[in-house]
Amino acid sequence: MPIVAFFGDGKCSKGSVIYEQAKEVASLFAKEGFSVVSGGYQGVMSACFEGALDFPVRRIAIVAKDYSKEVSEFANEIIIAQTYLERLQKLAEIADSYVFFEGGSGTFLEFSYVWAFSERNFIHKQALCYGNFWINIANSLTNLSNKFASITKYFDFAESIREVENFIAKIKNGKSPPDLPY
Repeated sequence: MPIVAFFGDGKCSKGSVIYEQAKEVASLFAKEGFSVVSGGYQGVMSACFEGALDFPVRRIAIVAKDYSKEVSEFANEIIIAQTYLERLQKLAEIADSYVFFEGGSGTFLEFSYVWAFSERNFIHKQALCYGNFWINIANSLTNLSNKFASITKYFDFAESIREVENFIAKIKNGKSPPDLPY
């Protein structure tokens, strides 16, 4: 069973736009047989587990022993990493693909980790950035320097559920999603 990792705002509350989007996107992946993994705490991390509740998939929380936060009640499996950095490494390793939602510095660290390791050929996995937030980041970085132009080589961008469905279909068929014009 393939596993998709979700990254995003750990502080967004139930009912917020980001929380509901993450729930819906996770539901789409789970419906297609993807297990869900996240950093295991609240916000987007919990939303993705909640979105996968109706499907017979794993909902894996990877939490850090040295980081005391409330673990999501919707996880059905917990893996304890010794440190925050080990947690990030385990998230990147266990997943077959990644989905990024708007978030803060922690999400940007996770995004940068996937980008840098993809660029250096250590990670060969599909990554999707959901929402206008990431399109703005990609455009800003690319406009800042052509050194950042590789961002569109390693990440796909979606603003709609239809684009997420297309991404899922393509990765299930073993094909890379097409480059989008952002």
